[in-house]
Amino acid sequence: MDGRLNRVVEKILTVVTYILVAALSLLVLHYSRRVFLFERFTVKGNSMQPTLEGGTPLWVNKLIIGPRIYTRFDFDTPEMSCVRFPGLRRLRPGDIAVFNYPWGWKEGTIGFKINYVYAKRCVGVPGDTVMIKDCVVMNSSSPTGLPESRQEVLRSIPDSVLLKRHCLKAGHFAGKDNEWTVKDMGPVVVPGKGMTVKMDTLTAGIYSLVIRHETGGAPVTGDGGTVSLDGETIDSYTFKEDYCLFFGDNAVDSKDSRYIGFVPEKFVVGVIMKRGLK
Repeated sequence: MDGRLNRVVEKILTVVTYILVAALSLLVLHYSRRVFLFERFTVKGNSMQPTLEGGTPLWVNKLIIGPRIYTRFDFDTPEMSCVRFPGLRRLRPGDIAVFNYPWGWKEGTIGFKINYVYAKRCVGVPGDTVMIKDCVVMNSSSPTGLPESRQEVLRSIPDSVLLKRHCLKAGHFAGKDNEWTVKDMGPVVVPGKGMTVKMDTLTAGIYSLVIRHETGGAPVTGDGGTVSLDGETIDSYTFKEDYCLFFGDNAVDSKDSRYIGFVPEKFVVGVIMKRGLK
């Protein structure tokens, strides 16, 4: 009797072990897929209309630019550290990507906040020169892929109406004498690691958030157009990281790089798969 009972118990334990191993394997596969391959998001808002409607489910492909692995797991601070595995290619203008919102912790300050993400179209990668002329976004290296229909919509709206909606001035990129707008701005060079720019009144304003992010101090302009950083006068600055520019297809309802500036490339989660895009 005891022998039969023992055999039954052994079978039950074997079945339970198989179930636990299978469940653990599925759990590992699930999170491995999210970390290394694909992750699912849902569109919120209207910033990417007509390409993406609010509520649209999206799959983000991490293999294209390479999955990133955190090397620091304290997510209660704005500091972010990671390594990115090799991908199939670099991010390109025209790609629609998901990225961590760069003002995750404080307005006007670049800081990483996990699970606080936006979906926008890339219009510039390190080294590109980007400008908007009469609502048309232009890139020195390649087409941006922005829908012409949305550019026509923006062109048809009077500046006075955009001003009342608080979406005329180009925010961080207001430029010299506050002249740049979402209809006409630039040219502006997207900063990349090792790139050096001359520091003057205009560039100090354009790259102020990036420099503060990299050094902890903001450039200060003085008399005669001089620029100082941490109390020392500088005539140039060399960037330590790569950055990108992202615009929403629906310019009149999109909080994007026109207002918040450059996005660190390491904040990019992945590229949205074409399935489901209009």
